[in-house]
Amino acid sequence: MALGLLILLIILQWWRNKHKLEVKEKQKQELKRKHLKEVLESKDKELTAQAAQVIQMQQQLEVAKEKVANILYEGSTEQNKVDRIDAVLNKSSLSEVKNSFDLRLTSNNEVFFKTLLKNYPELTPSELKLCAYLRLNLPTKDLAEILNRSVGTIESSRTNIRKKLNLQPQENLVTHLLSLASQE
Repeated sequence: MALGLLILLIILQWWRNKHKLEVKEKQKQELKRKHLKEVLESKDKELTAQAAQVIQMQQQLEVAKEKVANILYEGSTEQNKVDRIDAVLNKSSLSEVKNSFDLRLTSNNEVFFKTLLKNYPELTPSELKLCAYLRLNLPTKDLAEILNRSVGTIESSRTNIRKKLNLQPQENLVTHLLSLASQE
């Protein structure tokens, strides 16, 4: 009887230790998941800030275009015009900012792209890129400026994406894309 009680106590102690280890492992996984979520949110905020920077740079480019047009219609010498245009264009670093932003957007969304392609293989590369931009929840006008497309083209692309994702009219595209991202 004492031996049976001793075996029962050993089994009980083993079960408690096993249960404690399982609880610790779950807590560890939850902390890891929470940390990854915070990193993802941080990257999303960073991308949103960069998107705003790209929009600002796009606006600066428009101002530069106007300045160039004004210089071309002035009555100064051709060399003077060329020098002044060169000075205006050298102030613009839009292409560097856009390239950096596109690179970051792509690298930050690799898992998202894989998830999208796994579930919706008919999406084109440009639609995948637009989906990543849509997750930033920017207005269509801003997306058009960033992607150097017309608002109509962006709206048409959104419609095509909605069809390929089989979304109902009452379903929000951005919300759906964000929910896919949370499944990553």
